[in-house]
Amino acid sequence: MGADLDQLAQRAVRSVAPPGADPEFTGFGSAAVAGMARTCRGVLDRQVVTSRLAPRMEVRFQCHDVPGWVTHRVVLWHVYQPVLVTSRPLARLDAINADTARFERRDLTLLGYGYITDASILGQRYVGRPLGAGVVLTPSMLMHHELIRTGDQVLLQSRFDGLVVQVAAMALSGGDQGDRVRVRNSSSGKVVEAVVMAQGVAQVLP
Repeated sequence: MGADLDQLAQRAVRSVAPPGADPEFTGFGSAAVAGMARTCRGVLDRQVVTSRLAPRMEVRFQCHDVPGWVTHRVVLWHVYQPVLVTSRPLARLDAINADTARFERRDLTLLGYGYITDASILGQRYVGRPLGAGVVLTPSMLMHHELIRTGDQVLLQSRFDGLVVQVAAMALSGGDQGDRVRVRNSSSGKVVEAVVMAQGVAQVLP
């Protein structure tokens, strides 16, 4: 029964590995046991109770036909997958692209603060703080690609009866296309809200 439970626990843990990951099982840890004097011959439920990927994953088994029949198995493993890491030291606001980041095979169970496996972010994000070389990138380290950044000189558009008027302005906040930003009209000094339309261009909200 013990060996069978170990195999069932291993299958349960494998099911929580991210798509495309490469699990490697290294053994089994100690487990708590309760009410197992009787053999379970009925329905055996299993549940992975460890809330995130970790080197030790606990699986809980419960037998519906035997009241109080509960046991746990601990599965030891590694989960490997390519994740984005910095290729060189980066300064704040450096872009994440093929020149500044690369994919390396890492053990996800050791990356408790997060990781990135999606290549589509290349060219779409930049770092919010300085980072060293070889750092595993996490979502919290990155900022959206901003068409307008705080302090940028921008063209502020206003529309009146089909006419478009453009004036120089300074961005007081940043954003991507469609985001709302605050800008200061360079001529009047008036601060208004606008929508980011393109690189360095914002349109006054009606």
